[in-house]
Amino acid sequence: MIEETWDARELPILRAIYGARDEGSDLNRAGHDAVPDLDDRRFLLTLSDLSNGGYLKVIPLRGDSTLLGAVVEDLTPAGLRVVGAWPSGMLTEHFFKAIERRMESEADPEKKKFLELFFETATNVGTGVLTGVLTHVMTRGL
Repeated sequence: MIEETWDARELPILRAIYGARDEGSDLNRAGHDAVPDLDDRRFLLTLSDLSNGGYLKVIPLRGDSTLLGAVVEDLTPAGLRVVGAWPSGMLTEHFFKAIERRMESEADPEKKKFLELFFETATNVGTGVLTGVLTHVMTRGL
């Protein structure tokens, strides 16, 4: 049987690396400290898995065909989404649904017309642009 490790291993490592990144601390040390019971070999394999999965930028250190070490450079955009630092495409879906609910419940015809126009404009702009705008607002403010 395959052991599910995401919540106990990979996610804590990603969160710790994100925290160390903001503090300017050693990313590898922070990641390893997040799962102290994990031996060095398994930690390196986990970093490799996270890199191959697109969550981390890692420089592998190999000898022949053996993984000897790894240097974590940074989280990728996918890694940032997983730790909650960047919005996902789901954010725009929730945003559109919230606007639709608001339009349906709005009694004031003038406000309802404004919401309908806003909704139409937002859907025409597209999720890619809207995600970029929401990301900018969330990370840098207006």
